Amino acid sequence: MMIFTAVLIFGGFKFVARGSHQASSALEIPMHYVYIVLPLGGILIFSYLIKNFYEDVLARR
Repeated sequence: MMIFTAVLIFGGFKFVARGSHQASSALEIPMHYVYIVLPLGGILIFSYLIKNFYEDVLARR
């Protein structure tokens, strides 16, 4: 799961960089606003994994 989140975060930042030169055809907004969801979601998943890890470690004591 950690590898998935790392790929999601770093790959998402690549999409954000590419999307800065594109615009949505329907809404005419820059695509980096749309693609920013990928790294943000990866960061949220990673923080949730860390939280659960610490809760499991503390529960075993």
